[in-house]
Amino acid sequence: MVVPVASGLAGPIRIALERNGDILVAELSAARISRVTPQGSVTPVFGGAPLVRPFGLAVDPEDGAILVADDRTRALH
Repeated sequence: MVVPVASGLAGPIRIALERNGDILVAELSAARISRVTPQGSVTPVFGGAPLVRPFGLAVDPEDGAILVADDRTRALH
């Protein structure tokens, strides 16, 4: 069974789970990372320069740092 959690995302390509249960979403078309709460609230975390094509996404389990791999700039942020 598939249950929608959030809508209105611009090209969601990757997700990562934070320790508190929030979901981080890499939005390829919008060049941003957004946070989705379990209740479905969507909030942009960061976007724009230097992100161009956020393609990879991870959360450091030690300190909760968000790591983003950009496919276009070939950089890790």
